[in-house]
Amino acid sequence: MRQLLLQRPDLAAQGRWTRVELITLRQSRFAPSLLPEPILNDPQYRRERCVQVLRCLPLPVPLPPVRPGWPIRRDGAALH
Repeated sequence: MRQLLLQRPDLAAQGRWTRVELITLRQSRFAPSLLPEPILNDPQYRRERCVQVLRCLPLPVPLPPVRPGWPIRRDGAALH
């Protein structure tokens, strides 16, 4: 949708419940890569920060319990 609005800003982008508008924001950001190397490598200007991350991981699917006599064999031979 963004690409379509960039190509055709004259298109109406309004639906039954929402209106879509594409706006441009200009922000000033700090760029540490532009600092001189002696400052970048100076530990005096570094801080350690710890963050906690909550992850949701799938659990392995447990195998069904082994049932005595299974699998049933139709040839009459018992499995040991």
